[in-house]
Amino acid sequence: MATADLEQRCTLPALRAATRTELLDIKDEIEKGLASVKAQLDAAAAEVAAGGEYSDPRWYARANAARRYLGQLAQRVQRVLGERRTGACSYCGRGGRAL
Repeated sequence: MATADLEQRCTLPALRAATRTELLDIKDEIEKGLASVKAQLDAAAAEVAAGGEYSDPRWYARANAARRYLGQLAQRVQRVLGERRTGACSYCGRGGRAL
């Protein structure tokens, strides 16, 4: 997963211009990356629980940051998919009803 390419494809203008199939492909790519990061974090936690050594704190911080960032990208894609499903609100510009 190329992060720079993914960042460019996950800007709101790029996501809104993408087709539904492209959005689903992007979301799938993000979810695969997220699963990989979570698996690495779980493996590090299991090693500590089994009496092993703690992982490198800098690696752990970067892995957690990547997990949070990928989660944000997945939410952004899901929001655009939801906007398409419900239609854009004329009041707020987003999906759903006006308040």
